[in-house]
Amino acid sequence: MVKNTTISGNTAPAGTGGGISNLNNDAGSVKLDSSIVVKQLQGGDCVGTPPTSLGYNIDSDNTCNLTAIGDQPGADPLLGALALNAPGTTETMALLTNSPAIDKIPNGANGCGTTVTTDQRGVSRPQNALCDIGAYEVELPNMPTSTATDTATATPTDTATPTPTDTPRNTPTNTPADTATATPTDTATATSTPTNTATDTPTNTATPTPTDTATNTPTNTPTDTATKTATNTATTTPTKTATNTPTKTPTRTPTKTPTPRVKCADVDRNGVVTANDALQISLRIGLKKGDPGYRDRYDLNGDGKVTTTGAALAWSQLGRHCRNDDD
Repeated sequence: MVKNTTISGNTAPAGTGGGISNLNNDAGSVKLDSSIVVKQLQGGDCVGTPPTSLGYNIDSDNTCNLTAIGDQPGADPLLGALALNAPGTTETMALLTNSPAIDKIPNGANGCGTTVTTDQRGVSRPQNALCDIGAYEVELPNMPTSTATDTATATPTDTATPTPTDTPRNTPTNTPADTATATPTDTATATSTPTNTATDTPTNTATPTPTDTATNTPTNTPTDTATKTATNTATTTPTKTATNTPTKTPTRTPTKTPTPRVKCADVDRNGVVTANDALQISLRIGLKKGDPGYRDRYDLNGDGKVTTTGAALAWSQLGRHCRNDDD
């Protein structure tokens, strides 16, 4: 059994197999499980009777008879150079960005997350909802998080503006009267002199209305001679006085600008955003609507493609609970 193994860059004499050799032609004696056998320097990936594939394997020269579920015959897994990759203590070949070996084994399949819980370096499997093929498990990247801040907005208020109104006041007026002269006689003549009488006319302050006031002047008439004298009568005349009346001054009221809705990053639909969800989105950066592997759920900002901005939003939503009503 060759399980969760990476075999690459080996050399063997021609016909003896650089990767896996089964020259005894014993069918079924070698089983290949979740492994990478690619790019041998000499001798080919598989020689002799091909191994029995248990699924999720990769070869580069179509010699390993990979026909089971998840197999990728004749593929390039994009391996890094043999190196001491932390935190391991033995050399491994890292899976580079966009490697077809990343996130290919479902949780529970071929022991992913159950009997196989670490890679060769001791890194836990799976890092995402899916395990990687071979001996190396890609760790979750450190993604930036965004912090929301509050912004204060101004609220307009009404301001009263004074408006003049009319207020009446008294103005004296002269009213002429006829004067009659009698011819004196030998008898004494008594002359009566009327007095000035001021008459106030009430007015309404709210709506001033000028009015004409008629004034009657009483006179005393003697027995033989009566003399009439014109008198001045004060008449109240309303005048206009400005008063302050508040008026409303139009002000601008700020309106809210709608913000595009950002989808929940719970791509595995378990009800909460986890690091596994964020990594799935990060691994699909660059995919556009219509590309193989693109799903609307990976496009958080709804612009038709998976971007680094959407990946950053996913990392900022860690721990968020979702209704799972978006695709």
